[in-house]
Amino acid sequence: MSKQRVFRVLVVVPGSDPAAVRDAVTAMVTRERIPVDELHVLVPAVDADRVRRALLETESRVSLTAVCAPAGIEQSATLFGGRTIHSLGPSDRAVHAESLADGALETLRRVCSDERNEVTVVCQSGAGALGILTHSALQLVGRPNDRFFVLEYGSGSSPEPLLLELPMVLAEESLSAGQRYLDLAVSRRLGRRRLSEPGVLWLDGQRRVLRIDDLDVVLPRLQFFWMFSLATLAPHPFPLRVVSGNFHVSGRGEIIVAPEHPRRNDIEAAVGYLRRIFSTLFPESTTDFALVFKRACGPSPGLPSVIAKLNATLRRSLGIGAAPYLIAGGRGNAGYRLTLPSNRIKIDPRVSPPDAKATSPHLG
Repeated sequence: MSKQRVFRVLVVVPGSDPAAVRDAVTAMVTRERIPVDELHVLVPAVDADRVRRALLETESRVSLTAVCAPAGIEQSATLFGGRTIHSLGPSDRAVHAESLADGALETLRRVCSDERNEVTVVCQSGAGALGILTHSALQLVGRPNDRFFVLEYGSGSSPEPLLLELPMVLAEESLSAGQRYLDLAVSRRLGRRRLSEPGVLWLDGQRRVLRIDDLDVVLPRLQFFWMFSLATLAPHPFPLRVVSGNFHVSGRGEIIVAPEHPRRNDIEAAVGYLRRIFSTLFPESTTDFALVFKRACGPSPGLPSVIAKLNATLRRSLGIGAAPYLIAGGRGNAGYRLTLPSNRIKIDPRVSPPDAKATSPHLG
């Protein structure tokens, strides 16, 4: 099977100077030995008409026609035209970084999404805000073989333009379709803040959602039940290992703990407490509790799978800011627990323990 051909896509951010496109193409071909199969130009809308004319008019000294022959390029082999010159932002002199960022992000998202492409971005050193935003955008959507260069012009004895490659810190996860640059910037900033200053985790038993800051996360029924239960037990864990396999469900739906178990009283108290929570949250289906508990904590416990799905939902909703709210632990002695400080957890409605004199029962 033949190796798939790589298409070299060059994206140039020339600022207001169309000559930077010529210099970028020439530098890539002659010094970096990178052929150009496809050429894109990102330019602020206020300069777009002038740059477009300079690049497309045959008589212009900075047109692709003028660049190809000296650089040893067959012009017909390079995809370039009016549709690959991208006018970004407002058409007046006002600078709207948001629209520039969205335009750069969307253009790079398209060229980087094709697995056959290897993308190189060359930014003229004076390209201003658009150059900075394009570098950020490539780090969000780029792949390991994509590269970013700054084009600088020398002086004195070194008048030739210089290429300086900048390292890229690639995003760990790909962006969701249609995600805007500003939305991402706000969510990342908030996520980083949550790592050091977690917001209050509100669990709304009436709506069966959890709220963090102004974000509502809707959870499936059983995921919400276990999140609510672990929140009421916090900071104490729920050790699945102590409970699993040490009870059975009678024909009448009663949970009977093994009489010889040394911690039988603790397990029965915890079961009673979880039953109270379940009945409070789901008063229309209280008889389902025994089956739910058996599936989660029986000999082949399903609770680890429920916890994994719950944590995955939080990560999708909160991104990097999910860490303080995740359920930690496992099936061992430590059990499952919320690590978020209990003074950052608010629960509605409060569920009182079966024994009014006791605090929330736990097995820790």
